[in-house]
Amino acid sequence: MTRAATPSPGVPFTNYRLYRAREVPRTYLVVSTYFDHEGRPEVPDPVAFEERGAMQALLADLEAAQGASPAGVTPRPGPGGTRRRRAPVTLRTHGFNARLGDFARDLLREAAAPPLETLRPGRRVLIGYRWPSEGVFSMGSVRDAAKALFFTAAVSVLLLLLPLLALSPAGHHWLAGGAAGPVAQALRPLFWPYASRLFAAALLGAGALLLVLRLSTYLRDRYRALHYGVPDLCEFVRDLETGLEAMRIRVALDLVGHSMGCLALVNAVRVMTEFFHWPGAESRFLGFGRAIRLRTLVLAAPDIPAAFASPERNNYFLASLRRFATVHVLSSDRDIVLKWGSTLFNWASEPRHDMAGRHLGNVFLAQAGSVPQGGQGTPHVGAYLPVLRPQVRAFPVLDPRAPRARQRPLAWVHFHDCTVCPSLGGGAGWPAALSLGVLAAVAVLHLWLGLPITLWALMWATILFGLGALARWVPGWRDRWRLGPLVGVLADWPSIVGFGPQSNPHGGYFVPGSEPRRLIARILRHPARAPAPGEAPARVRAGRCIRTSAVALEV
Repeated sequence: MTRAATPSPGVPFTNYRLYRAREVPRTYLVVSTYFDHEGRPEVPDPVAFEERGAMQALLADLEAAQGASPAGVTPRPGPGGTRRRRAPVTLRTHGFNARLGDFARDLLREAAAPPLETLRPGRRVLIGYRWPSEGVFSMGSVRDAAKALFFTAAVSVLLLLLPLLALSPAGHHWLAGGAAGPVAQALRPLFWPYASRLFAAALLGAGALLLVLRLSTYLRDRYRALHYGVPDLCEFVRDLETGLEAMRIRVALDLVGHSMGCLALVNAVRVMTEFFHWPGAESRFLGFGRAIRLRTLVLAAPDIPAAFASPERNNYFLASLRRFATVHVLSSDRDIVLKWGSTLFNWASEPRHDMAGRHLGNVFLAQAGSVPQGGQGTPHVGAYLPVLRPQVRAFPVLDPRAPRARQRPLAWVHFHDCTVCPSLGGGAGWPAALSLGVLAAVAVLHLWLGLPITLWALMWATILFGLGALARWVPGWRDRWRLGPLVGVLADWPSIVGFGPQSNPHGGYFVPGSEPRRLIARILRHPARAPAPGEAPARVRAGRCIRTSAVALEV
């Protein structure tokens, strides 16, 4: 069945819808028009966004920005030999478990933020790209899961309903032969495996796990990002480039991604640069022409396996590094969403088990002298090297055993370790205090009830929150190769109580007033040029709580 197209005035697109902000200038929202089973596309708040004439308004803003001489944009020669500037554009996308309304409100706040925190400095144009993230426990997610259970008998009946009946006293009594009669004797052999309570419990656990995985929407969001978000973003860029070429507008594009949105961005860049240009031609132009030039890539908490940063591995991440002047990765070792949740959901689907637990979003920077083997032969700027700690051991991001050609070009990646930033649940202050408060509450509950389950909860609260709060006060644990990972495991758990309006272990990079937010704004406000071959990049000035280092990767 073919769905009807809903063209916007000026450009007949069907894979997305483009809106402009009514009250905030030079701010636009692109929504991937993935339709649900009822055929209803996502629509932002009509009070804040308008669809009519959005493409024409976007092109007009880009034309004005191109002639406004924004800071940081180098004029380039035009067809007649004159110097032509490029209009600066930020394309921002969201991560896993993001609703359209929340992302739209965040986009407006980031556009209208103070000068040191805005993602739209000067005459820059800000575009938010909404790929169809479903949202945990959203009405659509719960409704679709219920339909799936109703129509999927293999799960609802064999793995849930029959095990529940078999584990009930009446059901087990019937299966064990407690019911007589010809009907019972005829039907009992059909369900004899469920007569074993151990087998029935195992089946029920498998069914419950599948139900939890579906309700979590993580794997479904990953599918949506790659198979809906990427092609729809490519369609938007293609239509935008058509308008830019017609009006002879030139654009310098900076990309800002978060979490799973980073996966969509780098895959889209790979598609639009690898396959729209001649083989072997290294180009920083996005699409089929020269209207859109890639400049800066900012990845916050990227849900990308760190193995993709290894040399001699042709993949979308390394291919994307060749296209940008500068690449920045903001990460946190205490991002429990990536470290524990993503690992749990990905370990069965990744090609190797270690790829599930080692993400670029969990990189932390350690003193180069404390990293055995990992610093040998690795060109880097700064005193730190990127390290991963998926469990209780630490691993260098760059595997010293990986072959190195020494003849391939280098791409410099700036790593920014935001582990101890308060906006990410870091530090040793209020997260530790809240953890001790949780421990005290569990202790009071046990003294009141005195049940075995409260004793069990008290023991684990003492280990995870009591010792975890104390581990937050251990100085320099990131630079201790043997003891540091053990301290870090305990120090992770106070991050659980770090979710709040001004703190988020996974999304705190964009909290207003935080150091990571100001760092992203500074990177966009002063975009750096690509270093010449054999030249090291300039060091980036980060915040007081952020460690920064640049590492060269073979691409």
